[in-house]
Amino acid sequence: MHYLEGMLSTLDPAVRESVKIISYFDALVSEGVGVDALLRAAALLSGCPAGAITRSESGGRRVDIGGIASSTQVHADSGWASKNISGEDGVVWIERAGPAHVNDEMILERLGLAIQITCERTVRRRPRPALEVLVDAFATREEKESMVSVLGMRPTETGRVVASPALARPASDGKRSVVLPTDVGLLRVALYRGQELEGQAGIGIESLALELATSWRTAIIALKLTTPARPVVNAAELGVLLQLGRLEPDDADVVALEQVNEISAWAVPTLEALAEGGSVRAASLILHRHPSTVHARLDSLSTTLGFDVRTPQGRLRATIAVTLLRMKSASF
Repeated sequence: MHYLEGMLSTLDPAVRESVKIISYFDALVSEGVGVDALLRAAALLSGCPAGAITRSESGGRRVDIGGIASSTQVHADSGWASKNISGEDGVVWIERAGPAHVNDEMILERLGLAIQITCERTVRRRPRPALEVLVDAFATREEKESMVSVLGMRPTETGRVVASPALARPASDGKRSVVLPTDVGLLRVALYRGQELEGQAGIGIESLALELATSWRTAIIALKLTTPARPVVNAAELGVLLQLGRLEPDDADVVALEQVNEISAWAVPTLEALAEGGSVRAASLILHRHPSTVHARLDSLSTTLGFDVRTPQGRLRATIAVTLLRMKSASF
């Protein structure tokens, strides 16, 4: 599939997106995730709520664009774009207002196929992976309590999870690792036991076994803040920076920085070097640039952003903007 994606890299964007959709659902099916996770994937890919009715569901399931799953009585004749699930006497749909998007049909096709496979597994009594349930913020306490022992944990025990790109080598055995859809793409979640991590990874904060959804949320924030120079970020070391994950990423400072960085790719690295070094001279050493060059860059950034990035308050403001921009632009 990755070879095919490379072959199609010069073709129409819609074709490339179709291949990505296929890869997305194939990865989730291979991990054996549940119907709710598949619906969340469809909602993320389409940007609108998604639902499904199958023989095994009473009424059906629906996930809104915020990822919240619920039962529903919506039927195929409700006017939404839909597709029958082969062999399931069921249907999947996406609730888009207005004209259909070019890849809606592909999303529905792959969603229907993925749910068909998942339902067949359910008939063979293959439940959702335990880790998927434990990091699901919308799973019930009863569902989680039934899965804790599968991972060799106790409800009163604490643990951490690690987030990494889906194609990364699992950080633990298969039972303790699963690929899930998120707002930044497919990510692999695994239990973290202090093992050595390879490549990009975000380590979540320590949480009770029944509250691993919190560790998963913070692990994703940590992963978003990884850089080539810092491929592994531990959320426990971020402190108050974790709260930035709750802020609006389209703040005026973030938008301005995003625009200037698109024109001058040195903008973000320069501000990061200034924050790390604390002075223009130290930043110039980090960047391997002459101090006069760094001075000129900071003058330009101060003018464009509307505040002096060299003052203590300006450095803090710029650092927050850089952090939010990394979270906003992260994609895996």
